[in-house]
Amino acid sequence: MLPTLKHGDLVIYKAININYINDCLEKGSIVISKHPLKANYLIVKRLERKEKDKYFIIGDNKDFSKDSRHFGFIQKQNLVGIAESFLSLPILNKSSDGK
Repeated sequence: MLPTLKHGDLVIYKAININYINDCLEKGSIVISKHPLKANYLIVKRLERKEKDKYFIIGDNKDFSKDSRHFGFIQKQNLVGIAESFLSLPILNKSSDGK
């Protein structure tokens, strides 16, 4: 499956209140999370499953995505938001050669 988002796409998201997180997340939700291994780096993935306060998230492009299959479950406090919509701006998606 191809990725839903391309580099440079804008994601509009709703911030998560971690006290009520289980009320708003379900399998397939697109979530924004702090990367568990890279400081100051956010990732956008789909929720595959949850176990108590841990979340297993995967990318749409399963053959190439770096996700919970590589770094394990995401802790609840690392979740930032739930994606509500996406905006692709051609000017932001140009490669280095201008195409």
